[in-house]
Amino acid sequence: MKILAHQRGSETVEFALVALWFFFVVFLIIETSLMIREYNTIALVAQEGARRGSMVADVAEGGANIGMAAWVLARLHGLGIPGTPTITPRVTAATADPSGWGNINFCIEIQHTYSPVIPLAAIGDLLNAMALQKESCMPIPEI
Repeated sequence: MKILAHQRGSETVEFALVALWFFFVVFLIIETSLMIREYNTIALVAQEGARRGSMVADVAEGGANIGMAAWVLARLHGLGIPGTPTITPRVTAATADPSGWGNINFCIEIQHTYSPVIPLAAIGDLLNAMALQKESCMPIPEI
């Protein structure tokens, strides 16, 4: 009986040590999943914006850049991206393309700073304020 008396409460201590690491890993997985979701959303909207911007008729003159930035920002907020990401639409010259497309591209670059939702995951700057960036370009068809 004296042997069991010295081990009283050891299960509670073991549970506390294991549970701490278990919940840390679970919250880290959740936080990483949320970050990947935001990056995928940014990549999708960059592709949609470049595709949409390449089809606008006056994009070569730069008139649609402000409108495209507003459209991309509205689309990002509609898909749940918080804050104000930096959106840079631009028209760039590309090399000659033998496929018959024009040699002018419309590009959208989106930069966003991801902040962790769960404060526990920010311990040690593991996922603290990571910069997410995506650029997508589409050729402007010659009409």
